[in-house]
Amino acid sequence: MQISPEEIKNHHFKKVLRGYDPRDVDEFLRTIANDYEDVYDENDEMKIRIREMIAKIEQYQQLETTLQQTLVQAQEFANKSVSNSKTFEEQSRKDAEKTSAKIVEQAYRDLVKMKEEIDILETKRDNLLGRMKELLMTELRILQQEEEKATKKMNAAEMESQNTSTEFEEIIVAITK
Repeated sequence: MQISPEEIKNHHFKKVLRGYDPRDVDEFLRTIANDYEDVYDENDEMKIRIREMIAKIEQYQQLETTLQQTLVQAQEFANKSVSNSKTFEEQSRKDAEKTSAKIVEQAYRDLVKMKEEIDILETKRDNLLGRMKELLMTELRILQQEEEKATKKMNAAEMESQNTSTEFEEIIVAITK
């Protein structure tokens, strides 16, 4: 199940006694939603770029197929024209090989470049996920510390309440004697 940035922004938690501060939770959720939305948008942009690059590769493959078909036709024509066949065939083959080699080299360079861009994007994604994890862990530690402080305060208040109750009972016993 994928969670959209809007779902993060609009999520509401139940309120309970001694729960988390709603403003802190809302602010934290807004921060996460904004970061997640940035990653989401960047991912969409990368998908578009990948589709464009795949389309370019397909064009190069179609061009290569066309060139191969042209080469076959050139060879058939050369076989039919006996008088000019040796000279024409040799020149056509050399030209076609140079052209196809250039196209293949360009396609290979484009492929290498796309792989490098994909590696860069994956590294950026991993870095962003790492930063988000660190942020979440920091926020969790802060929330745990705040919960411990609140628990200590409540324990102290309970102890004081018990002391007051004991003093009150001693006064009542002294009065009734």
